[in-house]
Amino acid sequence: MVKNKLNLAIRSGLVPIVSFRPASFESLAKELLEMTDKIEDKTKIFYLYEPTEAISTQGAKIPPKENIETFAKITKETLGNDVVVIYGGSLNDENARELIMSTGINGGLVGAKSLNVEEFVNIVNKLKE
Repeated sequence: MVKNKLNLAIRSGLVPIVSFRPASFESLAKELLEMTDKIEDKTKIFYLYEPTEAISTQGAKIPPKENIETFAKITKETLGNDVVVIYGGSLNDENARELIMSTGINGGLVGAKSLNVEEFVNIVNKLKE
């Protein structure tokens, strides 16, 4: 059902975001292949790594950078270097640049901080530096 919705979204001109919270990185390649086996163009999807423990409006636990790097590496090795990998989970103006620029991912999904224009603009400005 998800695969059909992904293909429909792509054909409609939307860019779907698929969130992965792998139980282990050993199973990630298999999960990615199962999710995308009937997808016409895998580069039309954003692949999001958002660990459950990193989601919080009160400042959650950011995973080790190595986990983000591993997710990006496995995703690109499995689906191709042209796919877009993003990270979500407690991004703010203090950590966004380091997490996005140094982990092999292509961008970030800002959650609670996007609700405050000033905080969101601060994140964007940090990424421009």
